Order: sequence, then structure tokens, then C-alpha cells
Amino acid sequence: NEGRLNEKLMAMKVGKPVAFGDVIQLRHVKSKKFLTVNASVLAKHERENIRVSLEGYGDSFSWLVFMPRSKADREGQHIASSSECLLRVHERPSEFIHSAKKMLKSGGREINCSLESSCWTVSVYQHASDAVSKCILGGQMVTLQEPESSSYIAPEVSSGQASTSNKVSLLHTSLLSLDSPNCSVGTHLLWMLEKEKTAKGGAIATRGERVALRNLNTGLYLRMENGQLKAVQGREECSFFDVVSSQASDSRGLPEGTMVQLHSRGQWLHTPVITSRQSVVSSAVARSTGCPQMLAGNAARAQGGHM
Repeated sequence: NEGRLNEKLMAMKVGKPVAFGDVIQLRHVKSKKFLTVNASVLAKHERENIRVSLEGYGDSFSWLVFMPRSKADREGQHIASSSECLLRVHERPSEFIHSAKKMLKSGGREINCSLESSCWTVSVYQHASDAVSKCILGGQMVTLQEPESSSYIAPEVSSGQASTSNKVSLLHTSLLSLDSPNCSVGTHLLWMLEKEKTAKGGAIATRGERVALRNLNTGLYLRMENGQLKAVQGREECSFFDVVSSQASDSRGLPEGTMVQLHSRGQWLHTPVITSRQSVVSSAVARSTGCPQMLAGNAARAQGGHM
């Protein structure tokens, strides 16, 4: 079927440069859905055009062709990062993926299929080899675990609603061993690891690279302020952390399950020792760099997230 064919073709193409004229499919990383032209449905706002949406399974209307915009480029030529191109629908050679002229109330623009073309800039996010590596990548979901008590860093949310600012706590939850294939965590314990430069993905380096942590459920970011941890809205208010590995590792990547320490503006993330294993919340605090209690045993464990 279409799914098995996609996997087979992808295995053959991994690591090879994309060229102008290649037939490709665009898959949204977070939802795992394919950009697809709905041939029988009109666009919602520009009614003269055809609707484009994300579909769980690709079909022939998911096939797109990268066409050169400039006369300096030609079909068969490898596409360099930041190149400008047109996205032509393979099954409809005279139609293109098009961006609407009018802004929506939400601030974005409708994407549809039109006889009029739009110019798109293609930028490299990460190398193909990063996708199959064992290292934690920018944009990946992780959990932060205090290994001695099997407790996790999570935001406090009252009545199921997130506010503009929430306390962050150390929450114990009864889980199987992280090495077990049946291990799972609640989505409120998952944090999105965002690089300081969001347009560049790839492995998280253990030296010289800062990251932000955004909670999956609430969308709030982790912030250190006056010795306390908070969850705040917006990257402009969050803290960017240096990731320091407490284990011998390659500085070019951080393997999953690595013991790490998080440092931001002269403070280290410190998790207090928890003696009770009941389902209670214990606050997590930030301590200064000179604090002798910041030991490897209190480091957080970065583990690839499970949905």
C-alpha cells in the first residue's frame, strides 16, 4: 500500500541530496501527516482555489515537484539551503501550492492549490543522519527525571487550566522501569526541547549550545527566577539552559538516557532529595553554582518521550 511504498522509497533516498524536479511528499513532523491536495473540496477563504490539508495517509495528490524559481537554477540541480523554489502538484502540472494574499484574523495565511504560484524558501533543518541517530535532537520531546526517587519535573496546573505563570514541581508517579518496553509517561511530564536557534535542528551539543524547555500540554516554558522554577508563556520570558553531561559523552551529541545537569545564568537546576514515595508534589528549586548539593545524583535524566 501507500505506507509501505513510502517507507521503501524513503529508505532508498535517505542521505541523498534533493534536486529540482524530484517528486517528493511533505510530512509534518509533529502530526506525522502528509500535505495533501483535496481535489474535490474548495479552499475555505479563496474559493476559486482548491483546499490543501494534512492527511494521515498520503496519496497521489500528496506528490509534489520542487521546481526552480530562478533561471539560474535548472532541473536536476541539487537544491542548496535557502534556495527559492515553486511547489508544483505532480498530478496537476499547471497547479501549485499557493499562499493566500489576505491575512487571516489569526495572523497567518491560508495555504491552497492554485493556478497562481507562490515562491517558497527551502532551508536545511537537520542532516538526514540525525533522524536515525541515538542522540536527543532539537524539537524532540523528553522527560526530566530525578533518578533516585523516579520523580519528574512538571508544571502545576489548577483545575486542568494553565495560566500565564505556574509553579513547577517535582512529581512522583508510579512507573515501570524506563528500560521496560511497556514504560509510559503522562503527557504533562513531556517537555519539548527547543534550541536557541529554532530554525536549526540536529543533535543537542553538550558544550556551547543553549536550549529552552516547553511543556507539551500547557505550552508554557521553564524559567528560573529568584531561586525558584516557574512555567511562563513565550520564549522571551523563558530561561535558556546549558546542558552539561555528567557522563563521558561526545560533545557533538547527547545520547538518550544521559544523566545531565542544567545551568542558566549562574544557577543550576537542583532537585531536593525525596524520601517519601507517595504521590505528592515536592517543589524543585534553583541553586547557585557554588552550592555543594548539586551532585551528579541529583541531576535530571533526559529520556526520549513516549506518547
